[in-house]
Amino acid sequence: MRSTGLMEIARRLVPLVLLLAAIAHVASAPDGTRPWLAWGLIAGAVAVYLLLPFEQPPEGALRHSRLAAVLLPDLIGFTLSLTFFGIYIVLVADNPNLWGSSSFWVRLVRFVWRSCWSQPGTPRSGW
Repeated sequence: MRSTGLMEIARRLVPLVLLLAAIAHVASAPDGTRPWLAWGLIAGAVAVYLLLPFEQPPEGALRHSRLAAVLLPDLIGFTLSLTFFGIYIVLVADNPNLWGSSSFWVRLVRFVWRSCWSQPGTPRSGW
């Protein structure tokens, strides 16, 4: 993979992890201790996303608007990811023994993975 591809992965993955860390901090410290840490994580996520250089298209190339082609899909992806991961983080912070253990989630992920990637008519063993 070229360095541009790694840069684009880092542009999306690092801010997502920082934002999830901010949600985890707020969920685990609901009494408001150290709110500056959550704000610092959010500012770091925004800084990483905006300060990493975007790949410039060749001169004279036809291209879509950056807002419609890059920024809005990223915003939608961040919003959905933070919503669904955030719900789980808040639930676990509120109740650490949610559904007994993480084995529930491992079984659920395995089921979804096998359902999506198996051929029709192929038996699903191992359950």
